[in-house]
Amino acid sequence: MVMSFGGGSVCEEAFAKLLRAEADNVRGVVGMVVSLLGGERSVVSVNEDVLFPAASLIKLPILWHVLCDVNEGRLALDNVFPLEGCRKVGGFGILKDLHDGLQLSLEDLVTVMIVLSDNTATNMLIDIAGMEAINGTIARLGMRRTALRRKMMDAEAKARGLDNVTSPGDVTLFFEHLLDGTGLSGELRNKMLDILKRQQCNNKFPAGLPEGTVLAHKTGDLPGTEHDAGVLFHRGEPAAILVALTKDLEQNQDGVRFCQRVAGAVFARCCGE
Repeated sequence: MVMSFGGGSVCEEAFAKLLRAEADNVRGVVGMVVSLLGGERSVVSVNEDVLFPAASLIKLPILWHVLCDVNEGRLALDNVFPLEGCRKVGGFGILKDLHDGLQLSLEDLVTVMIVLSDNTATNMLIDIAGMEAINGTIARLGMRRTALRRKMMDAEAKARGLDNVTSPGDVTLFFEHLLDGTGLSGELRNKMLDILKRQQCNNKFPAGLPEGTVLAHKTGDLPGTEHDAGVLFHRGEPAAILVALTKDLEQNQDGVRFCQRVAGAVFARCCGE
């Protein structure tokens, strides 16, 4: 395990030690970046450059690319696309259970891709935007360890060794770009944050936070893998970027509990009164 810490005060060192202890308790591989944004910025990281299965975190750069296409006029949020039976896939989401021919706006698709982690919506957006173009955006964002190599639920591609991958550092970079508004209008940046704040997969970070805490985040999970990543807000302002990735877990619940404890520790450090 590679652990690094940028800070210096006794309080920050104690916080880093706490997070390190939480990572050490996980029976599996852990990657984490916690970046405190208020005052003098400090960062705690564990295995930030290690590759992990992206699971549904790959939906973050897909969202970014699609909204960049909107920003640049290649797409519009009110463009409409029909739901077709041949596009439906299993796993997370609601579209697989809805009737063929349903007319869905681009805004509908990006919303359910994130809020419900809808796999059918994700695959439709990959078709609309193009896998190569999405990977081009990933490269422009500087996410050097992230790649979209297959659609959701494509078991055949996975059997051929094609999997979507990312790293804790790359996911952190995504949220840094989001807060900076890189390449997006203020309106689209706010829309992205609003969608992420409406996340309904909330068994990880949110379960470790007090009720009413504002978090813009995205989860991911596979057998042996549990991820959560996002921006924690306090008094209306971004207070921390927190990214927790796991793989090779003996039990998935260990990864879920790890995410909850990381979120609780971050809240206590940067938002506690």
